[in-house]
Amino acid sequence: MRAGPLRPPLPPDAVEVADLVILVEILPPATQAIDASAKLAGYFRLPCGIPQSCGRGGDPSSTTPAAAMAPHPHPAGGQLTWGGPIDPPTGAFAPGSPPLGCRRHQMTRIDTYIFRQLALALLAVTIGLAALVWLTQSLRFIELVLDRGLSFLVFIELTGLLLPSFFAVILPITTFVVTLFVYVRLAADRELVVMRAAGLSQWRLSRPALGLALLTAALCYWLNLSVVPATQAAFRAWQFEIRNELAAILLQEGVFSSVGDDLTVYARYRDKDGTLRGILVHDARERGAPTTILAEAGRITPTPTGPRVTLENGQRQQVERVPPPPGAPPGTPATTRLSVLSFTENSVDLARTARGETDSRYRNAQERTLGELLHPDPAERIPDRDLKRFRAEAHQRLTSPLNAISYCLVALATALTGQFRRHGGGLRLFTGIAVVVVLLAAGLITGNLAARQNAMIPLLWVNAVLPGVLAVWAIAGLPGLPRGRRRPLPGPR
Repeated sequence: MRAGPLRPPLPPDAVEVADLVILVEILPPATQAIDASAKLAGYFRLPCGIPQSCGRGGDPSSTTPAAAMAPHPHPAGGQLTWGGPIDPPTGAFAPGSPPLGCRRHQMTRIDTYIFRQLALALLAVTIGLAALVWLTQSLRFIELVLDRGLSFLVFIELTGLLLPSFFAVILPITTFVVTLFVYVRLAADRELVVMRAAGLSQWRLSRPALGLALLTAALCYWLNLSVVPATQAAFRAWQFEIRNELAAILLQEGVFSSVGDDLTVYARYRDKDGTLRGILVHDARERGAPTTILAEAGRITPTPTGPRVTLENGQRQQVERVPPPPGAPPGTPATTRLSVLSFTENSVDLARTARGETDSRYRNAQERTLGELLHPDPAERIPDRDLKRFRAEAHQRLTSPLNAISYCLVALATALTGQFRRHGGGLRLFTGIAVVVVLLAAGLITGNLAARQNAMIPLLWVNAVLPGVLAVWAIAGLPGLPRGRRRPLPGPR
């Protein structure tokens, strides 16, 4: 019998390890500040049954990466293991032994680490982009503060009602942006290399991003189906009231104030008691017969139907069209005539922007709930053109939240697949952004087509679902796609 190789004698207190594991810690520049603490221990879950000596003073939370990765005697078997008792004949974990880490939490520390980065980035990017969009859109209503004397708080409340619709639109886009940039940064810092070396699959790496995408999609559904219709209805009602009623009360001195599109009021100055002096009213609400009223004084009085201005000592000038007299040759054009009426007292209704307009306000598609879009009230006598828009709007509300999941999958397919590149991932960023830009353009085109022809509504669902399906196929490794044969390595000469 052949003797084994001679070994030097070991000290009595030495520990022999059969399969030695050497762990190399990588310090990427982006996360160097926390790599020396608990992050590396999160790559490999802490084993069950570790004694109190694993941390400082018996505190498991103070476990360092080196202490966590060091072998510990398992209380059941007495062997040195990292997760459970080892079966001596095979060297594998014995049946029924606990896995590599306790299952007290559904998400491991590595999932929490990635999810925290994604969530914080999503919060920051979404708020910043929503603030930018709100600033550009609110400039349309700044004239309500500058020209009509509304308070700044009313302006903030009015424009704040637009924020839910902004969030519903930009959340899928920001989900794609943060997912792509966070995973590309993890790849550039070689963190994905360590995670894959620890045995994490593509889907295990994608789990934090997919969880965030599901939460974003649920939030978008809540916004689209509940919050956005209510805020849009409140915004439109408030805007209608300000432009047609409150603006008439908040007239400023020496300013031509427009009440709607067909009525302009001017006052030279206002007395302390509210009396207006030097009033000019130009009323073009009656088509073909504009009227200009000049008065020495007047007073605006609120009524149940809206504000009304009572004028004193003035003139009413109206341009009227006079039809040709009887017996005139054919083709004789109508003439115009200026009629002047002097009055001691006259009143003008400032509440309505058009003669004969009813008190009810027509609600557009953004103000209606999903049930009202799919099943409108026949008593409203909605035109067929608007009915098509309502159906398309309903399906857009149902499909747009799915873009958050599809865009997230596109970002994961871009960042996790392909060959490893040592010098950054600029090409991956460009590819992912180009794909989503094309998808956004396709979404706008299909939305317009569906609003005109409801037969195109299935394209909305295809545009929302198909990119995600293709991305899942790419992440899974393109199964079913024929691959070329690898060239055999040249043999020794």
